[in-house]
Amino acid sequence: MEKNETRSFFRKNLYKPLLAMKFTFMLMVLSVVQLSASVYSQNTRFNMELTNQTLIEVFEEIRNNSEFSFVYDLDDVEGIMDVNVSEKDATVEEILNSCFENTNLTYEVIDKVVVVKQKPYVAPKSKQQEKKEIKGRVTDDQGLPLPGVSVVIKGTSVGVATDIDGKYVIEVENDNSVLVFSFVGMLPQEITYKGQTVQNVKLTADSEQMAEVVVTGYQTINRERMTGSAKAITNQAIKNVGFTSVEDALEGSISGLNVVSSGRPGEDADIQIRGVNSFTGNTNPLWIVDGMPMMGSVPEVSDGNALRAQALTSGIGNVAPEDIESITVLKDAAASAIYGAQAANGVIVITTKSGHSGKTFFNVTSNMTITERPNPELFMMNSAEKVEFEKGYYEDWSERPFLGRAADIYRAIENETMTLDDANTALDQLRNTNTNWFKEIFKTAISQQHSLSMSGGNEKTQYYVSGNYLSEKGIEPNNKFDKLGLNMKITHNPSEKTRITFGLTSNLRNTTKTASVINPLTYAIYANPYEKPYNEDGTYAYDLTYPSSINTVNGDDYFRQFNVLEDLKKNTDDSRYISSNMNLKFEYEFLPGLTYTLQGAYNINSNHNSKKITPGTYSDYNTNWHPEIRSSFSYDMLQGSLRESTSRGSEYTLRNTLQFMKEFEGGHYVTLFGGQEIRQTQSNTFFNFSPTYDAVHGIGGYPDLDGFEADRLNLYALGGTSEYEDKLSSFFTNMLYSYKDRYILSGSLRYDGSTFVGNANQFTPLWNVSGRWNIHNEDFLEGSIISLLALKGGYGYTGSIDRNASPYTLLHFTNANYKYDGQVLPNRIDYPSKNLKWQTKKDRNVGVEVGLWKNKLQIGVNYFDNITEDVLNQKKLAVSSGRSGIKANVASISNKGWEFDITTTVYDRNDFTWIWQANLNLLDDKILQSFYPNLDDVAAKGQEYVTGYPVKGWYGYKFHSINPSDGHVYVIGDDGKPFDMKLTQNVTRNIQLPKASYLGDHTPSYYGGISTTLKYKQLSLRISGDYKGGHKIMSFGANDKLTTSRNKQAHILDSWSQPGDVTNYPRVDYNFSAFDRYMINTELENGDYFRINMISLGYMFKSEFVNRIGLKSARLNFNVRNVAIFSKYKGIDPTLLGVLDYPNTRKYVMSLNIGF
Repeated sequence: MEKNETRSFFRKNLYKPLLAMKFTFMLMVLSVVQLSASVYSQNTRFNMELTNQTLIEVFEEIRNNSEFSFVYDLDDVEGIMDVNVSEKDATVEEILNSCFENTNLTYEVIDKVVVVKQKPYVAPKSKQQEKKEIKGRVTDDQGLPLPGVSVVIKGTSVGVATDIDGKYVIEVENDNSVLVFSFVGMLPQEITYKGQTVQNVKLTADSEQMAEVVVTGYQTINRERMTGSAKAITNQAIKNVGFTSVEDALEGSISGLNVVSSGRPGEDADIQIRGVNSFTGNTNPLWIVDGMPMMGSVPEVSDGNALRAQALTSGIGNVAPEDIESITVLKDAAASAIYGAQAANGVIVITTKSGHSGKTFFNVTSNMTITERPNPELFMMNSAEKVEFEKGYYEDWSERPFLGRAADIYRAIENETMTLDDANTALDQLRNTNTNWFKEIFKTAISQQHSLSMSGGNEKTQYYVSGNYLSEKGIEPNNKFDKLGLNMKITHNPSEKTRITFGLTSNLRNTTKTASVINPLTYAIYANPYEKPYNEDGTYAYDLTYPSSINTVNGDDYFRQFNVLEDLKKNTDDSRYISSNMNLKFEYEFLPGLTYTLQGAYNINSNHNSKKITPGTYSDYNTNWHPEIRSSFSYDMLQGSLRESTSRGSEYTLRNTLQFMKEFEGGHYVTLFGGQEIRQTQSNTFFNFSPTYDAVHGIGGYPDLDGFEADRLNLYALGGTSEYEDKLSSFFTNMLYSYKDRYILSGSLRYDGSTFVGNANQFTPLWNVSGRWNIHNEDFLEGSIISLLALKGGYGYTGSIDRNASPYTLLHFTNANYKYDGQVLPNRIDYPSKNLKWQTKKDRNVGVEVGLWKNKLQIGVNYFDNITEDVLNQKKLAVSSGRSGIKANVASISNKGWEFDITTTVYDRNDFTWIWQANLNLLDDKILQSFYPNLDDVAAKGQEYVTGYPVKGWYGYKFHSINPSDGHVYVIGDDGKPFDMKLTQNVTRNIQLPKASYLGDHTPSYYGGISTTLKYKQLSLRISGDYKGGHKIMSFGANDKLTTSRNKQAHILDSWSQPGDVTNYPRVDYNFSAFDRYMINTELENGDYFRINMISLGYMFKSEFVNRIGLKSARLNFNVRNVAIFSKYKGIDPTLLGVLDYPNTRKYVMSLNIGF
């Protein structure tokens, strides 16, 4: 039975009356339908003459001549052969009665659906015992009826099956008889009869049974035969939580996954599986949706000059979490090598929901989310401290302008342009104004998410249709994300050997964000607290001290009309994305076990972006086109701008496969699989830039350029086009052999070719071999507490392409003034990398799986040792060749580590279940070969790729001390002695800098997640968390040492100011800052954190209650996400790894799910 979770929307004021009307209407319709079905079955008559037919063929004949459909267990009916029917003017009941004569089958007609089932066993009646009837209804944990549940009296063969509504009736003879309720995919349940006449039962999903198969996209493999490293989560972990994206469900849930996501609405997360496998290429995994590579990525052209398109919008955002049936992560070559040159970064396989036979079932889910604004404790200077600090500023650097408002007042006092009384009044006003810019800029946001799905069908055709809507408000000004999606999947079985599956997905996404050049988070941190957002009359107050607002406009005049709220709200960046994806799959079974599959997918998409800069704003000043032709300009030349770009793309994938599966006598099982695939991606992009923009009428234009020569204008900035095409052709095969499901051997081979790679290396062979030993299936472990014990290992190759180099020459024309002899020349040439290769990853993995006490305790351990070769990197060339270097496949990277998974059922009895899950990942990544063979030539300025060190290592100097006599910064030199960084200020002295040191790794060396779930009757509680550690991230206050007018951390008050001061903070030096020019380890912080990611409290209403109001199920959930974070990091959000980006803040989600 499909357990759907989708969302819809009811208007607040009309919800209750509409719901009551709907229930009344449904009851009326069901009554009429039930009556009409009974009348129809009695009045429908026809002739039937069949000889030596199977019972299934009789059902097919009845279906073709009537409106009846059939529901049955194939095992019950497929063995009934040689059925003869000779009826004239007969009803359906008369024909079925004739067919079922001398069989153990019976039937029931419900709403034109014939439910075929086995006759209950009738035991001989005892004279001394009186039978007692017990009845009830069996549902799943969502309250949905379960038809076909076996209800058996324990220790006997007496039993019945539930009908299509999940109802049953059975007779017992003895008190204390035990009824056993069992159903495929559900945990069995035993109920003792103690005289009750009604016994309703709720069965819960058996997570072990649900995980019995692994979906790889190409194939579905029994887990006991899975030789690779794979992990799956089902929709049970996704529904009723309020996830807005697929990545939300993965964070902290799957071992080996490192997920980094911001709080920005509609933004995709960055995901890495088992480390980083490229310097500059894409390191995100390959997404597979319903067996086909994900489509719908939109290319972007930033300035019309790049021939290579970059992904703007990932197609994974088109998949609604409510439509997901399962997510499987393939982590090693044994699991993902069938994807060959696309699988070096791992594979994530998504299976969406399908329809099932039975009545049409509707499912509605509505979520309401409240997102808090950030309110961090950053220990910045308050206004009084900042005023005092600026006094010292002025005393040290009185000749410098714009040290702050207080410094300007002290300058006015010295210049006698302000009386002392007026100055003190002004200073007091500054001291007493303490603006909390986080409260002024960021606001609490309210979002909503709704979805509606319907599913059902008969034995021939099943369908699933859903619609979803998301409206997500951002906590920043001028920020929101809206998504409207439609998903449809239809499966039709024309015959026993043929199956056709059709899928259609369409999405519309609108994204609005500010186009301001100001980062709202950076401003909220560093804006002076004595600045105000509004004047007393309600007009915008201008900030004169934020560093970006003091640039020269004309001579000594400065831009003095900057207000952050005005700039954020008036400048807008809008994107409108439309995508439609069609998937068609045809399967035909030539012989038992031999199946041919033809599958194709086609996607069309477009993205229109509009960036509107309002005239007169600070962003207009910073991005104005006029600096291209003039050195300075006046306020009246700030006329706004409009930049519009459109990207259109199409993709298709076509695949042919042939699979043979057969189990031979003696326990031998063989799978042979092979196929061919072609894939093509095309896109066209263009953009237009209007240097002036009328915000009132929405019209772009061009400024008055009289008096300027045309050849001084950069016409290339006004528009451009780009075209992109990529083709991939693949041939692949896979083999699996199993002996008694004890010993499994598997192998795969794939041959990939791409038009992006040069002809010399266009095709690459990739392969894998792997094995598994299921020790728990050995005879010597039979009857032990060990329910699962398996060893597995694999060795193979996967690949990827780094598209930051090309086998073709690229000419860049971006400056019309770059000429020779009157001809415009390219101002940049990207030379071809003629020997461009595939990046190939050598993957080695060994693992063990353990299950004890009927898998109440499950442990998984994996060790991997991967080496990625032919990584794209810089290569030195002889200067005589005409250039000093070229990009080539010359580097290599090592990623090795351990993964630990544990799941334990702590308690499971008397309606109470308690489950713990945890995973831990240990990662050690290292560059084996790169452009920099050692630290000798590495600049001490951040990150480089150095042989022998991590891919994302930090390089700089190690802090030693602050010289008490002069406040200079000393670092540890090559000889271990202090080195005065002030010496490097005078370049004429040719002072030799110390060699850079390795300061730490930006990639976490350990990470994972933990969760616990408690269920008691209708109530459930889930708590989950994630953690990362062993890495260094940038301190948010790394630039506080510079002399600027913006606010600073309070500890800067302890900076060195006079001889004899003992401190760890250097003198605030206007002319030179070692911290500005070089990286010093004090600018890094430990990024370790533990986050309580989610608390979810849910209540499933009892079926007795929901049935009274015409529903089949109802569930209410209250969730809190980003609950709390524990870290020594001094910034706002350590989950962003030190980047001042959109922070993750606490969310409160109320979710209601109903089924009818």
